[in-house]
Amino acid sequence: MTSDDSLQPPAASGGVRRLLQLSVPLAGAVLLIAGIVLLVRGAGVGTVNFGFVGYIPVTEADGVFDGLVLVSRSMQVGALLVLAGAVVLAFWVGLQAGRRHRPPVTPASAASGGDGQPA
Repeated sequence: MTSDDSLQPPAASGGVRRLLQLSVPLAGAVLLIAGIVLLVRGAGVGTVNFGFVGYIPVTEADGVFDGLVLVSRSMQVGALLVLAGAVVLAFWVGLQAGRRHRPPVTPASAASGGDGQPA
């Protein structure tokens, strides 16, 4: 066993390796879809009781609640799941792009430090 062998991960069978490669984007897609479902389902909630509202005279209340938007708990969780799924998918895409553009390591380039020049 050489020192280069200790840096290599243990060899996995083709099916296990493929499953591991697909598990990250699959998890990201599941998070994204679950978040979208919760956002859509939470938007359909009818009346939401959000607690006590103090008395405001009608003459002073004109336009006070015009821009008020209530976000249900399921919509909050859905937004977080969409965000988490997007982050996981972005990580995976970046990882794949980095793997694709990495030059292959040959024994000559590894001995020279990786830049092709002799050490």
